[in-house]
Order: sequence, then structure tokens, then C-alpha cells
Amino acid sequence: MRWLRSSALYAWLPLYNSRMDFHQLVSFVGALLILIAYAGHQLQWMDARRPAYNILNGVGSALLAYIAFHPFQIGFVILEVAWIVISVFVLLRTIGSAA
Repeated sequence: MRWLRSSALYAWLPLYNSRMDFHQLVSFVGALLILIAYAGHQLQWMDARRPAYNILNGVGSALLAYIAFHPFQIGFVILEVAWIVISVFVLLRTIGSAA
């Protein structure tokens, strides 16, 4: 992660102290994936019925669910597990109707 210390990212990344914490990085990536899907849908760059939208939501929420279990946070776990289930259900339904 040497490149991070010398990059412009270092100046604004709140999750960076003397070293990048793995859990912070995972939660940052998970949130970023969900926000990309949300912004893409809201700005009409992405159709919520397409697989890419649900893959971004599913992977992002899976990463955040992992973080919610370490340490266990019941509200966060419920939210993220529900988000995963819904995203996977819609993704499978979308793929099934395309076949």
C-alpha cells in the first residue's frame, strides 16, 4: 500500500492512519459498490432489472455483511443480509427470465 501514502487519496481517506485496516478497506469497497449501483439507477445510467445492478448490490452488501459480523452488530447484520437476499433473488429471477 505504499502507493496510497504517496497519492492524493491519502489526504482525504478517513480510513487511513499509519496503516490501512483491512475491515475499513472492505467496508469502504462494499459501500462504494452499493453507492455506484444507487447512483447509476438514480441517474438512469443503470437499469435496476439488469444483472450488473444486482451484482453490485449483492457483492457490496456481502462485503458489508462480513464487516457487520466482526464484531456482531444485529441491526447492520439484518440490513445487509436482507439486502443480499433481495439482490440475489432479483438477479436469479432476471437471469431466469432471460433464458
